[in-house]
Amino acid sequence: MVVFQSCLFAYILYLRACSASDNGWNAKIPKSVLGLSGSCVVIPCTWDYPSQGKTYKEFTGIWYKDSPDLPTISVDEEVTSQREVTATCVVSHSCPSDPPHLTWSHKGTTTSHSQLQEDGQWKLTSSLTFTPSREDHNKHLSCAADITPAKTVSNNKKLKVKYPPYNVNVQSKSQVKENESIELNCSSDSYPPVHSFQWFSSTGSLLESRSTYRFNNVTRHTEAISCTATNTEGKNSSGPHKLNVLYPPEIKTGSSCDSETPIVCVCIVDSNPPSEVKWLGPSSTFPSSSVEQNGSLTIFTLQGWLGFPDTVHCSASNSEGNSVVTLSVPHHGLIIYLVVAIGAFVVIVVVISVCVAKKRCGQRPAQSVLDVKNDHNELKTTPKSNISSQEQQNNELYTTIEEPDQSVYKNFECDDGYPSCEQDEDEAVYANT
Repeated sequence: MVVFQSCLFAYILYLRACSASDNGWNAKIPKSVLGLSGSCVVIPCTWDYPSQGKTYKEFTGIWYKDSPDLPTISVDEEVTSQREVTATCVVSHSCPSDPPHLTWSHKGTTTSHSQLQEDGQWKLTSSLTFTPSREDHNKHLSCAADITPAKTVSNNKKLKVKYPPYNVNVQSKSQVKENESIELNCSSDSYPPVHSFQWFSSTGSLLESRSTYRFNNVTRHTEAISCTATNTEGKNSSGPHKLNVLYPPEIKTGSSCDSETPIVCVCIVDSNPPSEVKWLGPSSTFPSSSVEQNGSLTIFTLQGWLGFPDTVHCSASNSEGNSVVTLSVPHHGLIIYLVVAIGAFVVIVVVISVCVAKKRCGQRPAQSVLDVKNDHNELKTTPKSNISSQEQQNNELYTTIEEPDQSVYKNFECDDGYPSCEQDEDEAVYANT
């Protein structure tokens, strides 16, 4: 600080020396010294004065304030994306013991060095090596010089980054009706701007070489299209662009009803937007059993059992129109099923009836001898074991009636009215006169 004050004092001495040079005073200082506000400054100077045996111990200094110069940034006017580049930031100062601190707004590798200039000035240079990207295009590259903790000056320069076409897109209306026309536009983000556009079909055939393309009389079968944009840095293409074509329902020929049990009817509808389907009978409407969507195709399924009509109508509709098809319902499979079911039911009923009858007859008590008498005749029954010899002669069981006009004697019957019952050999009763 003493040196600084001494130099300032020398400046005063210089002014005095100019007016009192005859007395032997002489001072040499630079014509001008550039200093940064808030920083130190060194003013080189020398002086001569007649001492005459005197020694000066006190000095008076005068300070002059001024705004510091801004940093100077140097970088190429145009840089290329993904290619390394170096930028420099230069600031002048006059305090080598406490030089400014330089910082960059972009990430990269930095180096700094300070160089003494004429008239006591110093030049601080910071170099930044970085790799720009397309995101840096039209962004500002800044360099800031921290003179003191409370004083900072900065400067910036806009970057021009060259990069090939990016985000190539085909733009059009969101939807178009079948048989209408539509115009497509190709757009991209690039620097420098695109100088060439090309349109290609899905098979790679070149269709047009300009930024727009027009489709006439589009249909649901119109193929996808893509666009390629080119500039001095390269080229890029959009993805396939498929038009959203609106068209009414078309019921496919595969729609039919089968003869399986249960009956299954399928209605296959091609439409955009997807259709709603109603199943119509002679006097009623049936809901779909299931609906399956596969792209523009919708498969509607209807299942039915007894009482299914001979024909059903599949009615499909959307915002563009409607379509109806009549499906015949084959019933021979259902008739066979009904015959088999009814036959099985009859067999089950007969078997159950026989089993019940057997159970009831098996519980009736057996009789070995029964005597029935009246005033006109006498009926006797004899066990089977006593008439075995008679069975061998006559080979039949018979009944003799003495007075036919008064009574009839029969073989015994079951209580339930069945004509015969099976009984064990020991429980059988044979009747005769």
